[in-house]
Amino acid sequence: MVENYLVIDDGTSRARVYYDKASQFNIKDIVLAVGSVITSSAEFKEIQGYAIANISGIDISLMKDVEEVRQEVERMLKGDVDGK
Repeated sequence: MVENYLVIDDGTSRARVYYDKASQFNIKDIVLAVGSVITSSAEFKEIQGYAIANISGIDISLMKDVEEVRQEVERMLKGDVDGK
């Protein structure tokens, strides 16, 4: 039986991402998923995936640094300096 979903975990919660090409991915792949939330609970979400990319070769620590800078710039643009 071929599964039509991936279970992803970002460290804060888990989600089942439905995607017609889910079988192309392996356990432990690092993926970037784009989709719409179908259902959501504190423990688990279900997402209809539109696009999923395998980004296993990415430097995760660098990606986290970039996200922190992006959030800081967004706060500054909103006038929310120092988290205030």
